[in-house]
Amino acid sequence: MTKATANLDLQSFIANILAPIPEGDEQADTPKFRSQIARDINRAWEEGKRRLRDAKVLLEAERVKDFHSPAERACLAQLHAETLRQCLLLAPTEKELRWKKRETDWRGQLLPEAVKRAIALDEKRFSGGAA
Repeated sequence: MTKATANLDLQSFIANILAPIPEGDEQADTPKFRSQIARDINRAWEEGKRRLRDAKVLLEAERVKDFHSPAERACLAQLHAETLRQCLLLAPTEKELRWKKRETDWRGQLLPEAVKRAIALDEKRFSGGAA
């Protein structure tokens, strides 16, 4: 190998290393890495569902005490906020994506753009597109 060829190979090597990673590719894309991502997505989803259940319990407790009270309205607002917060999380499976669509379907134009984007991202992931 000549010095010129070695220089060209080194320059090519450095260019490849410094090149940005293509969108959708992960530098450490291994089965273990993907499994960890799936566990993390599922853990976040389950924590969100727990917060949502807690908000529902509080709402029901307030309704038993005093129907249409200011406290009940505050609990209802909290329940709506937790629902939207849950919809911002990545859906672990298509089942959760369907849940997100059901929970937001009635909101129509009132649905925040961030939630619309989160649902669109999930749809893209489950349709085989890169996330």
